[in-house]
Amino acid sequence: MRSKKSLSHLGLACSALGAAVVGFVGCSGSSEPPSALEDGKTTEGPRHASVLQLTYDESAKRLGARLNRPLGEHEQLYMRVRRGTLSGPPTCSELAASGPALRGMQEGSSVLRFDGPQVEDELLELPRRFDSEVWVTGPFTESMREELRKGTDAIVEACLVKDGEVRNEQYTTLGNVIDRSREEDAAPTGNPAARAITTSRRAVESMEEYAKLCVKDLGEIPFFPKKGEDWKYETFDCRDFQASDRTGPRSIDGVQGAPIPLTVEDTPKPDCDFPKPVPDRDNQSRNYYCVNRCDKPQYLNQGCEPGPTVTTAKNDKGTHWVLLCRAANAPTLDGMSRTKTFRDIAMIGHNPKTGKTCFFQNKIGPANDGEHIPHPADSDKSKYTWDAPKGYCTKNCHAADAFVHSPWIDGALRRNGRTIVPKMGEHPDFPISWLDAPYSVVNMDAQGWKIGQQLVSEEAASCTSCHRIAGKGSSHGMMGEFTSWGTMSDPNDPYFAHVTDSYKTDFLKSHWMPSNVDGFNAQTWANSKWKKAADHVIRCATSSSPECVFADVPRGRP
Repeated sequence: MRSKKSLSHLGLACSALGAAVVGFVGCSGSSEPPSALEDGKTTEGPRHASVLQLTYDESAKRLGARLNRPLGEHEQLYMRVRRGTLSGPPTCSELAASGPALRGMQEGSSVLRFDGPQVEDELLELPRRFDSEVWVTGPFTESMREELRKGTDAIVEACLVKDGEVRNEQYTTLGNVIDRSREEDAAPTGNPAARAITTSRRAVESMEEYAKLCVKDLGEIPFFPKKGEDWKYETFDCRDFQASDRTGPRSIDGVQGAPIPLTVEDTPKPDCDFPKPVPDRDNQSRNYYCVNRCDKPQYLNQGCEPGPTVTTAKNDKGTHWVLLCRAANAPTLDGMSRTKTFRDIAMIGHNPKTGKTCFFQNKIGPANDGEHIPHPADSDKSKYTWDAPKGYCTKNCHAADAFVHSPWIDGALRRNGRTIVPKMGEHPDFPISWLDAPYSVVNMDAQGWKIGQQLVSEEAASCTSCHRIAGKGSSHGMMGEFTSWGTMSDPNDPYFAHVTDSYKTDFLKSHWMPSNVDGFNAQTWANSKWKKAADHVIRCATSSSPECVFADVPRGRP
């Protein structure tokens, strides 16, 4: 344990991390949650016994703090909120030199209250600005690149110092502070049960709090073994499919993972074709397209890349968890089948009995460490990897069900030869034609998220008698593009420019839906009920015609 921490020996300067709100400056390094952080606590342990609590007043849009004792002689508290990119730990060196300290006011007999900076609407709305899959897939415009350069996080920093020594430092997201303040307001007695009930009925801003709701409804995530403290977990390596904490790698019972194979003319392709991004693609997403053509391009990005992996496990509540790591990133764009750096890290938890589902996506930018993926509710690590809760997953791709299948992802197999991602008609928990299967997203009503209606037209029955189809309103997603790609309804679609000739000209490989029809060939397809159904689905993706009949997806019990 360190006995002191001098302002002159804290490393990275705050000025490199983003522009501050005028009038309040601050810095911090601890990754502890803001509601109960001991004075001076760092990864090496506490040094003092006082508690500094960050607060947020929603009516005034103002940050603040409470200290459970009066300020000592020469002690000062600094705070700021700014837009930037979370990285840690920052320093407090500029904090003490570039702005005034906060003034404390007595609150009761033993608490000192501080009014901090007011929060601009831009920072409050920042998570909604990035609530779209385009920030994951690209392509990127120059204005989007500028937004990324400004940072995607609203960061709150506070620093308590005395005579040049940092006695308490905090570094977290605005969403985390807002969530903790709402908890205190809703259940000031500190009753955990009361807080859990209250939290489940309101929107949450931070991934940590959202993930706690997911754990409450879905059970624990098997990829992340628990540590001794609440909301502390080991990390996970999605290349080696094992726990990866500092104690050393180790396997986890029930966890299975596999690379998603990339082949060209049925020959494995381990590395990229070219060293530079393809035209009109940004560095953010270039890795999806580093192989020009392959047998089974992925659907989300319509591209070919070596190196992605997918992992699955089922917990004791019957929830299936799937972790996907893609956009593998090696420094020279070779060795992508070995790298543990991924630009796109996503996870889904889904319980087929209750229908409850949670979606998780990594932060845009530097959150790409696939060797040390944290639990999304981890109070220390989550904020550096996982994005704030977002609702875009259910708009198109996951509008009908939690898990989406394609020849690309179904190439990743379990030891028993079945697909890593649980598949209808293959996995006993997911029977085919289970059209009444419940499906909902945890806390979706409070968050303002929607699930698209499913197509129930009689004309689509040849498809929808096996599985649901949803995602009305856009040619992008399950109803439009996915249906077209699975049935090659439009051979001129740009997606097929990435498909090898042998797979485009082989009817069964280019028309992989429906997948269970005997005697299925080019001659029987042309006038078949399946082609008519597929054409109807594609039309209804963007049509408001009365022939396109929709109904709600069953949600199951709250």
